[in-house]
Amino acid sequence: MLDFLLLTPLRRYSGAGILLMRTVVGAFLLWGIWDTLTSEARLHAYAAYLGRFHFPLPYLMGRLSAYAQAFIGVGFIAGLCVRWAGILCAAHYAVTLAMIERFAGMQSAFPAACLMAIGVFFAFHGAGRFGLDAYLEADANQRFDHHY
Repeated sequence: MLDFLLLTPLRRYSGAGILLMRTVVGAFLLWGIWDTLTSEARLHAYAAYLGRFHFPLPYLMGRLSAYAQAFIGVGFIAGLCVRWAGILCAAHYAVTLAMIERFAGMQSAFPAACLMAIGVFFAFHGAGRFGLDAYLEADANQRFDHHY
């Protein structure tokens, strides 16, 4: 009865759930920043947007933001450096909340808050078993065990 109440059998699919979340969030981040990465005009427009919110060096910040989001997206999708990508995601969207979204209200800030929370989740939990991090960790453990 308790297994039914707590749905504990679903625990065996947690790796697939993390893979789904990584893939969806990573694809969303890449989709959202792709035009800024591939168009100098869009990058200048993004820099102007950041300038309206008093970011220092808005062109540089815009470029850094775009590359950070791309790194996060690729890392999440591949399951590579997911803890680092999670830390960067949490920090990036904490800045977004503090500098931009706080002026727009809770409903507008919700996506950035969710992305910050997702970043924290991945920083704590990593890629799960279906990611390159798990493969690299298993390989490193095997090499370590072999030497000692």
